Amino acid sequence: MIKSRGMCNSLAYFYRYIFLIVISLAVFPVNASVTPSINLNPLTKYLLDKDNKLDIYDVKRDQDWKFFKGNGLYNKTYEGPQTVWLYLDLSQLVDDSNYIISTGWDDADFITAYFLLDGKIVDKQYGGDGFPISHRAIKHVDTLFAAPFRKGAKLEMYISIKDAVVFLPLKLWKADDFNDYGDIKISFISLLVGAAIAIALYNICVLAYFPSRVGLFYCFYVIAFLAIVTHSSGYGFYYLWPNDPGYNNLARHLTFGLFPVVALLFSYTFLEVQNHKFIKYWFLGLMVIMIVLLLSAIQLPHYMLQRPVLMAAQLIFLNIMLAALYLAIKGEKTAILFTVGWCFYLVSSVLIFLLLFDLIVFNNLIVYSNLIGGAVQMILHSISLVDKYKQHSSKYRQAMLQYSSDLEEEVSTRTRDLKQTIGELHNTRDKLVQAEKMASLGRLVTGVAHEVNTPLGIGMTSTSLLKEDLQKLSTAFKDNTLQKSDLENYMATSNETLNMAHDNLSRVSKLVADFKEVSVDEFKTHINDIVILESLENAISSYKKALENNVINVSIEGDTDITIRSFPKLFTRLFGRLIENSIDHAFDNTHEKEINISITRSEHDVEIIYSDNGNGLSEEEDRNIFEPFFTSQRFSGHVGLGAFIIFNTATHGLGGDIQYQSKKGKGLTYTIHIPLDVDDNEQLSQ
Repeated sequence: MIKSRGMCNSLAYFYRYIFLIVISLAVFPVNASVTPSINLNPLTKYLLDKDNKLDIYDVKRDQDWKFFKGNGLYNKTYEGPQTVWLYLDLSQLVDDSNYIISTGWDDADFITAYFLLDGKIVDKQYGGDGFPISHRAIKHVDTLFAAPFRKGAKLEMYISIKDAVVFLPLKLWKADDFNDYGDIKISFISLLVGAAIAIALYNICVLAYFPSRVGLFYCFYVIAFLAIVTHSSGYGFYYLWPNDPGYNNLARHLTFGLFPVVALLFSYTFLEVQNHKFIKYWFLGLMVIMIVLLLSAIQLPHYMLQRPVLMAAQLIFLNIMLAALYLAIKGEKTAILFTVGWCFYLVSSVLIFLLLFDLIVFNNLIVYSNLIGGAVQMILHSISLVDKYKQHSSKYRQAMLQYSSDLEEEVSTRTRDLKQTIGELHNTRDKLVQAEKMASLGRLVTGVAHEVNTPLGIGMTSTSLLKEDLQKLSTAFKDNTLQKSDLENYMATSNETLNMAHDNLSRVSKLVADFKEVSVDEFKTHINDIVILESLENAISSYKKALENNVINVSIEGDTDITIRSFPKLFTRLFGRLIENSIDHAFDNTHEKEINISITRSEHDVEIIYSDNGNGLSEEEDRNIFEPFFTSQRFSGHVGLGAFIIFNTATHGLGGDIQYQSKKGKGLTYTIHIPLDVDDNEQLSQ
């Protein structure tokens, strides 16, 4: 907000200086009006050639010459191309000094000046915007003619003006005096153009701070005004397309046509006309009319469009001012200064019309009043734009404060809701964890009961049979009916029964031993340095006989000199279980049986990849590999705790991580990460 306020203040100071420049612009035309020159209006006669058939020899013989009245204006180009001839007798006005004759025909198309000495044509010069600049006798932005002189001779001048607005006065200058006047005019136009360029560039920079359509359209508005100044002053033709005069008529209609269109767009956004339905549609209608006229410039000749374009432009400017005045009366403060700006421009336009109709006396200040009024209007609109920015900044600040308040309230509400949701999630999580614990405990108890029930049942049945046979033998002995065959049968049955009981009780004992291994805490007796290669070799040697019997080859590769600090018993037991699982489950119907162990050290842990080329896992085994008491070989004496013990040892025992990959018939691979120092890992977990 501080940046926005500072920018608005800098804009205000900037336009104060620009406004001083514009005020100083008015001084130049006033000074130019008192520059020494001879007004040739009273001496000028004109002859109208509507059919464009007369030449210099015809007009010399014609007797229908008339004097201009008032300011000297002939403007009927809307009737079609026609020629106006002017005649001047300069014999009493010039001497042997260098003289220049200037015209006021900014929009003249084809001007040809004939100079006669004693009735004979001695020079022919060209001007107007219908001829290239290179055709001019004096290369200047204005149409100038150099008057020849011969002492004692009669000097006459005939001027042919075709297809043009004829706007006098004609003026006779001494060359030095005209140069002074030209310097003043160039300074005037340069200041005007410089001010417009400065304002345009500054507002383009302002757009970076206040991105808005109204600011963008204002920049277009200033650029359009700059285009009008460039064309109407003649500098566009003189510098940009001096050898292509055909562009002049098109440039005239485009500049004078685009300016009101851009003015409408700028006014539409500045006054926020979209909020006023009647004014909105009225502005859109005016814009359509102006765009149609602009498009017509492509096909229709310029003399048919000149008056409609100018009249439509003035109508648009008047309607913009009336709309702004209406909104200002309704209390919209930003519309007040905007209305004043358009008043300046319309007053200057009215002065031009009064001059055209000979209602006021010709004066350079009035001739340039249109440009000065446009510059003043441009400055006032800029100041209005500053106020607009301030209003938007204030509204934006209030909106941001309101948004911040609403956001704070919404965040507070969301925080309360989130805390409530988190509490509910914690309760749900605790219930799920408790339910999972109970489910795991239930599965564990069920698994233990299932695995223990069968061998214990067989043991109890065996002892019951043995007890029953012993009771029969005791009864026969007491009754003295005991025979040798009874004793032999008893001995045979007892041996078989005791063997059955022993095998099943041994199975129960092994199950209890495996079940005890599920808990890793009793193996965490002490921490010591473990040389991985040495520990792996110890685990392999424990199963050396089983590996040889099953013709299984074991290879170890990688960083074999790695030492870690961990629990030796757990580490050895982990890989003993892995080897035992491979021996028991992996190599059915496998010919070349291999177990590969790869060791890699990283910054914080060691990666051990244990893989075999055995049968791999089925889909069911893959889903339940670490599930306690899951086995696909239950009827072969396996209870399904091996993989579960491997998982428990690697994760909870050694503080590492274990992942597996397997496809049916493509072997099984375990990827195990074990921390280099189990103490650091346990502290990190805490």
